[in-house]
This record gives sequence, structure tokens and C-alpha cells, in this order.
Amino acid sequence: MKILKKINKEEFKEFLFSIDLTDKNIYDELNSSNTNGIFQFDGNVASLITKKVVPKNFNEMIAINSLARPGTSSFVDDYIAGRNEGKQKYPKAVSNLLEDTYNICIYQEQIMSIFNIVGGFSLEETNDIRGLMKKLGKADRSEEDLKKWEKAVKKFVKGAIKNGLTEQEAEFVAQDLLAMSSYSFNKCFSGYSIIDRMNPQKSLSIEETFKIKNNREYAKTINKLSLHNKYNRKGYGKAYSLDENNMPIYNKIVDIRYESRRVVFRILLENNKSIKVTKNHKFPVLLNSKNIIEKNIQNGLRVGDILFSFEGKEFIPQKIVSINRIGEENVYDVEMENPYHTISVNGILAKNSHATAYSYIAVITLFLSFYFKNYYLASVLQNEIESGSNLMEKIQLIKNQKINILSPDINISKETVITVNQNILRLGFSNIKKISLIAAKHIVENQPYKNLFDFIFKINGRIVRIDAVKALVSVGAFDFETENRKKLLRVVELYWKNKKSIKVREKLETIWKKSYSVISDLEGINTSNVELKDWEIEYYGVNIFTSVFSNKILKILQKMKEKSIIYYSFEEVRSVPKKVPVYIQNIRNYTDKNGNEMVFLQIEDVSGRSESIPIFASFWKFLKNQLEEKEIYLLQLYKNGESLMFGANRWVNKEARIKRMIKPLILGE
Repeated sequence: MKILKKINKEEFKEFLFSIDLTDKNIYDELNSSNTNGIFQFDGNVASLITKKVVPKNFNEMIAINSLARPGTSSFVDDYIAGRNEGKQKYPKAVSNLLEDTYNICIYQEQIMSIFNIVGGFSLEETNDIRGLMKKLGKADRSEEDLKKWEKAVKKFVKGAIKNGLTEQEAEFVAQDLLAMSSYSFNKCFSGYSIIDRMNPQKSLSIEETFKIKNNREYAKTINKLSLHNKYNRKGYGKAYSLDENNMPIYNKIVDIRYESRRVVFRILLENNKSIKVTKNHKFPVLLNSKNIIEKNIQNGLRVGDILFSFEGKEFIPQKIVSINRIGEENVYDVEMENPYHTISVNGILAKNSHATAYSYIAVITLFLSFYFKNYYLASVLQNEIESGSNLMEKIQLIKNQKINILSPDINISKETVITVNQNILRLGFSNIKKISLIAAKHIVENQPYKNLFDFIFKINGRIVRIDAVKALVSVGAFDFETENRKKLLRVVELYWKNKKSIKVREKLETIWKKSYSVISDLEGINTSNVELKDWEIEYYGVNIFTSVFSNKILKILQKMKEKSIIYYSFEEVRSVPKKVPVYIQNIRNYTDKNGNEMVFLQIEDVSGRSESIPIFASFWKFLKNQLEEKEIYLLQLYKNGESLMFGANRWVNKEARIKRMIKPLILGE
């Protein structure tokens, strides 16, 4: 939403939710590898599947979104073969239900349809089977659940044979369905939640609505048989969503799906309305009168955040006053019809969950990425600086698109990342550690500044402190005055020491000039690359502008990362050993307790982070002639708990295999 605000002001004329889903440029952008920040498509698995599938329409995007999951990712080749070659993996009775996905079962609705239509299961039974299949998709499957599955397969086989399948075909289909169903979208409401309908008297809980449709006997016992019949003819009816103008719209409920019993949290608003959801259920959160973002309890929904409360004819902003863990309850997914993927429950607006909704968000980001690339990448960079752990990787992806990133300038920069032109982004003041958003706004409000002294005099020392001034100098915000940042820092320190409580501009200017003269006369105060790198680590957390890794090497490494050949940085290293690009700062020799030679390497990754790792004697005896200081290598690393380690998490004593744990890269390539 940050990017939409900028575009609306400057050049965005088209109606966002009227994006043409047949626009070839959207799919060209997705297939060009420019998926930096594209919702659900910038992960390794999704990007690899995208490269294989090469989607050309919205339905294929939805399929990729669903295929990029543990249960379905192994069926990508079958999906492609079905699309490109018309391959029929399953008998006709099953294939007829899978035409939209080229004869591959991708969605839960398809699984349930196959059990219902081909296997002869009732709708209630198919829902029970879906829950069972989810349990069996986990590593800790129980004997009881396995027996239930064997019983279900026998019933499915009998029903499928009646519908023309052989016993072997039926068992093959059943086992594939089990493999495909080990994952499902799981943003869930408590079953006790009330769906907001146009007629409040017809508003029922999610659980009751689900049971009325799927359990005839239950509907009969509560005198809702006519409603049961209506739901099965026409679906679950409608509920309120939020449209693109932030107004209520009566929208169709596509499906309700029972998930399981899970821990839920109660969110209470200041008007005493409350809702119970799982930890990862998202809500539209109002930042100000225009900006809306999505949050959940798991990723930052907090007391004080503003949600939307439904008040009959409009959605009214209301603050959260408490969020409390309640315990386990039955939870359900609710899917709404395109393009509005929100639903009002208990008078509170929340998101629904479905691959279609996710894919439409991806279309929006692709649209922005193609038609407003400079604004889009500025938003991606700002978001990654604020919350991401892969900042250096994102920066390299941006640079690969021939976009230059510049350091803050005291007279040009704003609070956050800005677009200078279509090829240049410039960092903002709040992107610098030691500078709060309040201080950043104060700096912008007082622009322009003639020089560093003018800046120091104009700002309020209580808002922008000495630490913030030194941070600005260190990252180059005053390079127009002098590029010798170290000398300018000395001037600031001397001036701050001597100015004391003086407030008269003329006197302060005299102190400044004297401080400047004293430092200028000193020789040997030069800014080194090491200091530039250290300052970037201190104030950005990574080396954005000064690095021992050349752009050419970084591009090569990015391609290796995309193919999952390497971990890109220390941040990504896991328990599985994999090579990581590192610069060896120094090698320190030691003798272990057995009197054998070993070393500690001080290594630096592409982001500028530095770590010390041991290479034990059993490895070092084969590697002592393979490593040199001040060179770049690919080293095989892994995590042992929180510790970064070289080698492998198992015993290796073969010289050839140990030597393959290291690969040199030529510095400056």
C-alpha cells in the first residue's frame, strides 16, 4: 500500500482491481525472473516451478501457487506433461474432474470431489477424509490414523470400481491423493464465529453453517432441512466483504472447510466486538486514512493496531485493546469469491484463505513491477530494510535490473527510500540505524541545508542527537561538503565538545570554523575502505556500497542461489551443509589438546557480517595449502545449534571429499 499511495499521487490512473488478467506483460514479467518481492512467487521453490511451467495465464499462476507446497510440488512434471502433451495420468472418471488443472489434482476441492463422485463418499465423509489425509501428511502419523486410511481406501476402491475403475487404478488414485493433500491453507476462524449477513436474523456461526450443509441429520434435528437443501443447491450464500473503495459489498461465500482443533486467540476491539482466530490468520490493518496493510498475530498484529468493525452500512476503524490465547477450538477456512478476499465475521473484517486470493495479490505486484518498476522496487527495498533478513540478496536482485542504489543525501533524501528517476533509488534517513522516524521527519521538514554546520544549527538536539549526526556523516549524507568522512567526524566531535550550552548562532559558527580549521590542519586523517565497511555494518547492518565482492561475482552467486547450489549468506545457513561465499579476513593458527595443528578463520559473507569458525586438525591437515588470507572462497558450512561450522555434520576422512568442501573464487572477477 505504500507504493500505491505514491503512484496514486503521481501517475497511477487505472483502477487497481480492474487489472486485465489477460495482459501479456504481467506473465512476461513473471517469466523474466524479475520476481523480487512478488507475493508468493519470490521463494526458491515457487521461482523454480515458475521457470519450469512458464505460466501464460491467471489459472496457471494459481496452479503454481498451489504446486509450490510440500504435498503437490512433486507433481509439477505431471502438470506440465498434462498441459503440453495432453497426458492422461488417471482414468476418465477422475480426469473429468481435473480438466482445469491438466489432469493433476491440486486443490482440496478436487480431492473431495473425487472421493464424493468417484468413490461414492458423502460430503460429510469427504470432509472427514480431508482431515485424515492432513494428519497422514505429517511425519508423526499414528497407527490409528493409518488404519483409518486403509479402511477409507477399501471403501474408495469399492465405490470407484462401481464407477468404472479397476482395483489397481482406484488404489493408484487414492495413494496420489494422499501425497497431494499433505498441505492446505490454514488461516482459520473459530467455528463459533458468526458470519455477518444482510439479515442479522439469518446470521449463523461458521460451524453451524458448515454442519447444516454437510450433515443432513444434523440439519433435520435443528429444523434446518430446507436450509440444508438450499445450501446444497446454491452454496453457502453471501457475507460482507470490503471492496476497492473500502466500502461494504455483499459477496459470495465460495466454500467453508473444516480444518481441525487448533489453538485460537481472542482479539478484542475498543467497541467490545471480538473474534477468535488462529495465530496466522491475517487482518486488514489501517495505518492511516489511506494505507492498509495485512498483519497477523504471528507476524506483528499488536494491541493498538486498527482493524475494521462492521457497523451496518460501513466499516469503522477500531483499535485492538487486547489479544489473548484462549485454547483449542474447532477452526474453519472460509473462501470468498474474487476479487474481494475479505469477510466480516463477528462484526470484524478479516481475510479469507485461498490460492486464488494469493495469486491475485501476485498479479497486483506483477502489474506494479512492470508498469511502475522504480516505485515498486523502492517499496520492496524499504520493506526489506524494515523487516527482512535477506537484504543483501534483495539489493543484488535490484541491481541486476540495472537500478542503482545511492546512499542518503541530506538535501535530497526523505524519511524512506525514494525514486530519483527510473534507474536510481536513494536510501532514506530512517533506513539508518540511530535515526528514528521522528528524527527523520524532523530532518526532512528543515531541508535544505547549506552545509553540516547549518544542519546542526537547524535541528533540535533533543530530537536529532549527536549519535544521529555522526551516523549521517558516516554513511555519506554530507559527502557534498567533503568525502573525507573521518575528518568530518573529528570536526563534529570537537565542535560538540566545545559548544557546551551556547545557543547564539554567531558564537556557534565561530566554534565550528575553529574546530574545522584545527582538524583540517591535522595530517594523516584519511577514510579507509575498512572504516567505510565498518560504518555500513554499524548503520545498515550490511555492506551495501563497500564490499570485497565485485558486482560480477555477486551476479554469479545470485544465479547459484536461485539454483539452490549455495547459501547466499550466514543468515541462510541451516543444519544441512552447503557452500557459502566468504572472504577470509585472517587465519589464526592453534594447537589442539592432542598437539595437532588447527586454525580459526575470520570470514565475512556478502552482507559484510563477520564470523570466526574453527577448522579442526582432521580437516586442516588436508587444507593448509588450500586457503589464503584476503581471498574469496566457497566454503562448505552448516549450523550446529546456533554455531556456524565448517565441513559436514558427520564424520568425513577422505581427502578428496574434504578438499571439495572448498572452492576458490578469483577476487575482482
